[in-house]
Amino acid sequence: MRPRALSVFLHFARARMSWWQGILTVFFGNLITLGPMVLNGHPGTKYGVPFPVLARASFGIRGANLPSLSRALVACGWFGIQTWIGGSSIFQMLMAVTGGAVAGPVVGWLGISLPELACFMAFWAAQVWIVVRGMESIRLLERYSAPLLIGLSLALMGWAVTSAGGMGPMLSTPSQFGLGMPKEGQFWSVFWPAVTANVGYWATLSLNIPDFTRYAESQKAQGGWNTAALWALFVGILPTMPGFLSTLGVVSGLPPIWGQIYDVAWFVGVAVSSALYCLLMRGAPGAYKRGEEGAGGAGGVAATA
Repeated sequence: MRPRALSVFLHFARARMSWWQGILTVFFGNLITLGPMVLNGHPGTKYGVPFPVLARASFGIRGANLPSLSRALVACGWFGIQTWIGGSSIFQMLMAVTGGAVAGPVVGWLGISLPELACFMAFWAAQVWIVVRGMESIRLLERYSAPLLIGLSLALMGWAVTSAGGMGPMLSTPSQFGLGMPKEGQFWSVFWPAVTANVGYWATLSLNIPDFTRYAESQKAQGGWNTAALWALFVGILPTMPGFLSTLGVVSGLPPIWGQIYDVAWFVGVAVSSALYCLLMRGAPGAYKRGEEGAGGAGGVAATA
């Protein structure tokens, strides 16, 4: 259900790892990000402050702008890319439903057709509508979409397993890095870049996890630990299974859909995300829960930052 997750795991499959080597890589990458995610999430709940405010403890009031802007630039890029992927998904569904009737000529300077652009803007508008309505709308979206996404992920895995002829062929596929195999002795040269790719998948969230944990009522509400981060250790494993079926030719034939539009998506993401950031950063009393009493007035300062 997350295209970037599938792209990471498909890389493992195309590298010809065995199923257990791929899961080990995912587990190890998530384990690395678990530590900072738990540690950074704890003060978010304790003081009720987001990452930009928490960063002031290390970088100072002015210096905290540097990590905040660095994180924001990465977020702008991902927002643009994933909005493009979401819009492309809507367009492909419309193409399937209408039998290709919504197809149109490609606009030269855009690199896509006007119907594709309309789907992109529709998906962008849906995200903006949710964000503008505040964190509660995001909470409701996650609450009701999580079971649906889990069901769809299981359905995707079921389809892939059925198409591959069962779990047996996948589980019996040997690693290409074993003795006498074509890539013998090359495992570690592939393993560490793969771990790095998986760490990068969660690294941004481990940095700004206080933006989410600050809404928790207490540490006890998280079971004394950041259970969301603990669950994140295992979340990445499920999409691995459809990804590894690509070794059987089930999924690997799907081309990446962001191809030539990558630069355009990045630019649009920076533009619209910057505008949205300015809109949401309007000062408002009590913008951060427990800000004044839990962080010595940090909430009031943060609201005007």
